[in-house]
Amino acid sequence: MARRRAKKHEATVKPVGPARVLVVHDEPDGCELLVRILTKAGHEADRSHDFLEMTDRLLTPRPAECVVLDVAVGGVGGNLKLLDAIRSHYDPAISGTRVVLVSSTNSNAIFSWQAGIDEFVARPFHADTLVAAVASALGREEEERPRYRRDQLSAVPSTRGR
Repeated sequence: MARRRAKKHEATVKPVGPARVLVVHDEPDGCELLVRILTKAGHEADRSHDFLEMTDRLLTPRPAECVVLDVAVGGVGGNLKLLDAIRSHYDPAISGTRVVLVSSTNSNAIFSWQAGIDEFVARPFHADTLVAAVASALGREEEERPRYRRDQLSAVPSTRGR
């Protein structure tokens, strides 16, 4: 039975071609590195360094299909505030944008999945890991997104009792 589920899940992630990706990173050098990784992978990557820039970039006539959030100031809380701004937006084209969250630790993965991310990448990571996370987020069928989040949430190790 587990095999059948795995095959069904695999079938819901489609191969992804080039996409418009917005990288939100508060450090210019870090932002440039992520943009270069995604551009080399064939994506059209744009950059943003704060909330206002992110909002402006998302409100363009061709909004990003995926946002990579990697804000160091404020930690995961800063990223989750940006995620909340995306998820609570009145325009479904923006509120439904795929979001990959990059974090320095796995300790806040539970909150991140509950808040509605589509993929989670912990630092340090290899460039291929980021590219694969973006492809996975973009390739997942819309109706599969909530189930995938629940599955990822249940897979996060509990820290209770430690």
